[in-house]
Amino acid sequence: MRANEKKRLPPLPPRAKIALRWAIYILAALLFYGFSTSGTPEHGKALLLLPYCLALSMFTGEVQSAAMGCFCGLLLDISQGLLPGFSALCLTLICGIISALFRQFLRKNVINYVILTVAVSAVYFYLVYFFVYRIWEFEGYGEAAGSVLLPGAIKTVAFSPLIYFGVYLTRKVTAGRRTLEIEEHDEKIDRI
Repeated sequence: MRANEKKRLPPLPPRAKIALRWAIYILAALLFYGFSTSGTPEHGKALLLLPYCLALSMFTGEVQSAAMGCFCGLLLDISQGLLPGFSALCLTLICGIISALFRQFLRKNVINYVILTVAVSAVYFYLVYFFVYRIWEFEGYGEAAGSVLLPGAIKTVAFSPLIYFGVYLTRKVTAGRRTLEIEEHDEKIDRI
C-alpha cells in the first residue's frame, strides 16, 4: 500500500442513506422550530419552517411532503400560539400540491422555489391575519399586520434561498448513484 493512498470507507447501503436523510430533515425541522420560538414577537419572527416545508416538497413525493408539512405545521402552530391544526392543515395541502407541481410541471430550481415561497408566504400570512386578527376585530389589527406579520413574511422569504441550498445539498449528499442498466438484445421478442 502506498503512503499517499487513503483507506476508503465502504458506502452506506441505500436504506441507511434514506434513514440518514430523513433524520437530518427532522433534526433541521426541530432546529427551525427553535428559531421560530426565540426572540420577541413584537418585531415579527421569520417562520423558517414554512420555506423548509416547501423545499422538502420539491425533492420528495406527495405523501412524504404532506406528512412533513403536517409535522412542520404542528410545530408552527405551537411556536405561534395558534390553534393546533390550523397551520398543519394548510401546510399538508400546500406541500402535497407543490410536490405534485414540481413532479409534473415545474423545474426544480431556486427561482421557481423563491416564487412559490413568496406566493405561499403571502397566502399563509394573510390567512393568519384574517383568522387571528381581523375576524375577531382586535384593536390595532392593521398595526399588527404592518408591524408583526409583514416583517415576518419578509424575513421568511429572505432566508428561503439558504434553506433551499441546505435541503438540496442534503439530498445530493445522501442520494445514491443512479445506474443505468441495459438489458441484452433478446431475439425471442416478436417484432411487428
